[in-house]
Amino acid sequence: MPRTVERSSRPHQGSGQDVDLRSRRRRVYAGPPEPAQRSRGNPLVRAILVSLLAMTCGAGGYLALVKFSPWPPLVTLRHLAALPDCSVARFVGLAPANMGAPGYWPKLDADSDGISCETLTKEE
Repeated sequence: MPRTVERSSRPHQGSGQDVDLRSRRRRVYAGPPEPAQRSRGNPLVRAILVSLLAMTCGAGGYLALVKFSPWPPLVTLRHLAALPDCSVARFVGLAPANMGAPGYWPKLDADSDGISCETLTKEE
């Protein structure tokens, strides 16, 4: 006599579909991965790309400096360095400066007479 096996319409606890559904739920409700778990790519490739970006920006800045500045590049760099305050302008050798000359910045012209970083003397 052949044996008959009863089959239930409901899957048992360890079925593949049920386990797959549970693991999907765990992944959805777990949230984003921790920063240490995220892949950041190859560090060598990233370093090369950052270096290329820095060189491109530097070359672009230098070309813009040469093209749009009324002064030679080194004088223009000294002019930009003189922006923070008069002590720096004196240090780079551009103070006092007349309006339109390298080293003149309106914010460094205290009395608005067209000469920046002039030494004011006491009148007796």
